[in-house]
Amino acid sequence: MINNNSGWSVIWLLILVPLFLLTVSTSLGVVQSVTGSDIDLQRAVELASKAATMQVTEESQAAGEPFINTSAAHMAFRNILAENIGLNADMTPKTGSMAGTTPDYVLVVYNGYDTYAYEAPGGHKYSFVGGTLTEQPITGIGFPATFSVDRQSILAGAGGPVEVKLNSPGAIAVVNYETVEIVGNETVEPVRWAASRVLCPGGGCRWGS
Repeated sequence: MINNNSGWSVIWLLILVPLFLLTVSTSLGVVQSVTGSDIDLQRAVELASKAATMQVTEESQAAGEPFINTSAAHMAFRNILAENIGLNADMTPKTGSMAGTTPDYVLVVYNGYDTYAYEAPGGHKYSFVGGTLTEQPITGIGFPATFSVDRQSILAGAGGPVEVKLNSPGAIAVVNYETVEIVGNETVEPVRWAASRVLCPGGGCRWGS
């Protein structure tokens, strides 16, 4: 469920910023069977990716050329992921959570240009691995831009197990955690990724539609 906590204008942006979900439900890990938590993780990553992409700056929106506020995007992603998986604010699992361990995630928010660099730089990567968050700026090189997605990494360029091409500002995320199968009582580690991007109504932006 996407809500409007912390002043996120999600409903407003749903109207003004059409989003296109590029792809979902790609497994990057070897899982012995598809579990309920695996399917739920897929949906959670989709929703979190969309929520991140919705965090368009007011200035760029007013100019008719939507760019994403990277820090707000990370906050939205983290909040929606936690809400849908059942995590505390520090991302540790709540009682009854589908996650057996604190999830690892990588989120890349890519704008392509530094036009609104104060809030929406060319790109930014957030890596939350082993309970530690690290951040890294990404140089914007315009569009299209290709990224390679692996279990715990998203890198600029081609050559990874999964390649994602963004033709406009967007977000790419990969998430994994350990959990125990209900049937068989074996530990599995589902991995899911998703990407979403902003569409420019009427194709009036520098990247087209």
